[in-house]
Amino acid sequence: PRHVGAKLVSIVGSFTAGTYDEHEGGKKVASIAIGAPGAKGAAKALAAREDWEVTTNPNAPLCSLQWAPHRTVRWERVMEESPATRLVASHHYARAGLLRRVELFSALASAGAIGSMPATLTLTKKGVTAAGEDAAAALETAAGGVCRWRLRQGGPVVICPSAADVVRRISGGVETQRWSVVQHIEGSTMDLRATVLVAGSLHIGLHRNISGLGESLDAEEAFGIRRAAADVLSVAINAATKNRKCFLPFPNCFEVFTASLLAVRDRGHWKAWLLGFEDTFAEDSGGFDDCLAEDVVSAAIGFFFEAGWKPKSGFETID
Repeated sequence: PRHVGAKLVSIVGSFTAGTYDEHEGGKKVASIAIGAPGAKGAAKALAAREDWEVTTNPNAPLCSLQWAPHRTVRWERVMEESPATRLVASHHYARAGLLRRVELFSALASAGAIGSMPATLTLTKKGVTAAGEDAAAALETAAGGVCRWRLRQGGPVVICPSAADVVRRISGGVETQRWSVVQHIEGSTMDLRATVLVAGSLHIGLHRNISGLGESLDAEEAFGIRRAAADVLSVAINAATKNRKCFLPFPNCFEVFTASLLAVRDRGHWKAWLLGFEDTFAEDSGGFDDCLAEDVVSAAIGFFFEAGWKPKSGFETID
């Protein structure tokens, strides 16, 4: 049984606790999966340090850090009780809800974080009919007030002037159809993509490079947008952890996510809306930024293994 195997690993680890996280010459060992997204950058970050050595063996018994796809992380080591034998891994175990926009919005709404993410729902004719006269009011509550809506069912997006119009259109549709319903954000918006590192139970870092910040912006405006992005990301990630099925960060894990955001001027100030998260180094996400992976691993080594560490590898602490 799995629990017996985990117990055996724990017992063996207790005998080797004194030397488990170090190898020849007192070096720590990191396992970097061959071909894993960002592997070259991760290995480069470790090669630059005299106190670390790299192995490509995913089952190396002495490794203290593992950079690998989520499906191959050695979770039995991650969940070790002893800090001396516990593995630091490049993914959090439970974060599927964070990566699904409808589930993420539901978690944020339940935590009271209305206004950090546009109301994002999937509705059916059956559900709308069951809600009856309360359907439109429920939509407005989810959005925090009256607004326009983006409605889509297979074809192009339709902008609906009100929640009542959304209800009317869905009610006139086919029973089996599923409709994407998203709160429309008014004003002149700016599309942004930001990289967020979540290390440990909840240390949040924002990477210095935010895609979409126009070169024409002056320093004050750029700072205002960055601050707004940092604020909404902090609120959203903290709120998401209130629902363990959405996001359960482990104290000895780290992971980097790409956040899609909208920045909009609101009464002379910048406001950012979170649209959703992606796994930056997912196996099926295409091209990978090895320079970013280098920054991520450098930050992770500092956070987990260096006393008194302060961010200096591309990530600014926001929480």
